Amino acid sequence: MIKTNQNGQILVVVFVALGVVLFTVLFIIGGAQVYFQNSNYSFLAEKANVLAEAGVDKAIASLNQTGGSYNGESRTTLGDGEYSVSIISTDAATKVIESTGFVPNKLQPKVKRTIKITTSRGVGVAFNYGLQVGEGGLELGNSNIVNGSIYSNGNIVAGSSNTITGDVWVAGGPQPIADQQTDCIGVNCQDFFFGKNTFRVSRASSLQAAEY
Repeated sequence: MIKTNQNGQILVVVFVALGVVLFTVLFIIGGAQVYFQNSNYSFLAEKANVLAEAGVDKAIASLNQTGGSYNGESRTTLGDGEYSVSIISTDAATKVIESTGFVPNKLQPKVKRTIKITTSRGVGVAFNYGLQVGEGGLELGNSNIVNGSIYSNGNIVAGSSNTITGDVWVAGGPQPIADQQTDCIGVNCQDFFFGKNTFRVSRASSLQAAEY
């Protein structure tokens, strides 16, 4: 009588099946881990890109607000990261803005993205204030509302219960006494000025993005 070793054959088949199952499970787990890492990196990269864009927007707004004297900033915290901005003047009317976003911070970034644009002084008239007056100054009565900033090349005299939603600038003369109140609350107040004295006379010019 001829006998075959069926038990041994079955054991080999079981080992092969277990090997296939184990390989499949490891492949699925490894693929899921790679997918998760790539998704997380893409998510952080998008955050860094948004931070860099925020730096560009802040730079353009600051250049327009300061008449082009804004020189950039470093490690400004915004949301879940930081951004830094550098300004390079190529000529009297053109500036290069380079903004880099870092997540979670500049010292130990997991992801960083940089945006560089060229800005040029606009040829049209830019009106950046809710109210802009010349050397004659401004006199407000009572209970007026100004939606925006005020820039005056002369004195500003105001009555009671006036509301100004932006900044208040007075060009030239001695440092004014801010005898009014502001209801700005929180960290965003550092971007608003009230009763600010400046020795620059405002003129109608602006900077705009020329190209990316």
